[in-house]
Amino acid sequence: MKKTAGLTALALVTALLLTSCKYRLRIEKVEDDTTAEPTVEVTTETPETEEYTTLDPLTEAGVVYDSASFRAVAMDKAAVLALYTTAMNNVKNRCPGFTKKDYQSIGDVTAGNGRLQLANRILNLVATEVLQSTGDSNAQVVVKAHEDVKVVDSFPLYGESVGCTLENTSILSSAVCYTDGTRYKIVITVADTLNPEPGVGDFYKILTPVARQKVAEGIASYLVVLDNNKYKFDFNYTGNEIICVFDIASGRMEYLSQKMLVNVDIDLDLDLLLVQTDFIKAKGTVVNHIEYTDFDWSEE
Repeated sequence: MKKTAGLTALALVTALLLTSCKYRLRIEKVEDDTTAEPTVEVTTETPETEEYTTLDPLTEAGVVYDSASFRAVAMDKAAVLALYTTAMNNVKNRCPGFTKKDYQSIGDVTAGNGRLQLANRILNLVATEVLQSTGDSNAQVVVKAHEDVKVVDSFPLYGESVGCTLENTSILSSAVCYTDGTRYKIVITVADTLNPEPGVGDFYKILTPVARQKVAEGIASYLVVLDNNKYKFDFNYTGNEIICVFDIASGRMEYLSQKMLVNVDIDLDLDLLLVQTDFIKAKGTVVNHIEYTDFDWSEE
């Protein structure tokens, strides 16, 4: 009975994939026992239009710094990186309170043979994994001052006792420091990077890449993939920008923004039992923008 139901469900999915209708697909996983039967829900609908913006992070946060009052400071990239590292580590060491906001959007989604809903599903998996990689699955987190564990987990580098470990400046496209006499504003852009991974290379020492294997496992949980080695599974990180503002005398941070554009390009080789195909394709951009405001540097 279980095998028959499984074949029926997969036949339904296959039929829909091979038609031109638009659809939303949900396959529920159940416990592996002799009586369980898979449940497949499919509804036809018009896909929603995805919209996103990439405004300047200071503008989005409503934080206004008079650009006319800031002037460039003569520093090379190594000196700017050292300042940034010190400011980030100061947050980790002194554990101020702050508000963390995580903005995400998905755009430019395309799919092979018009399978837009499936492409959206795959891009949503990527976006979810990006969100979870930043220490919390909530879009907004308020951390109180001196909550050491929450600071470590909710402030980059997530789960680490330091805020930046990058030493090699070659990965930085630019690193500039500005001052208004009392504050530094640092703007760092990280070079486009193809398929960075947590714990590998220099990218993760300053930003937060997604583990692609976790996304692959998420896809495999509702689509049977013939051969993981046949994936075209590229995540190209572009538009990587960091902005932080902190007081010069005290080193206390006032604002931090980290933004990444993850350009996703995935081709899948699937096994639908009745048909073997590699036509499932998903392309799109996941915009991830994290801001930290309302820093509370009060003493215990």
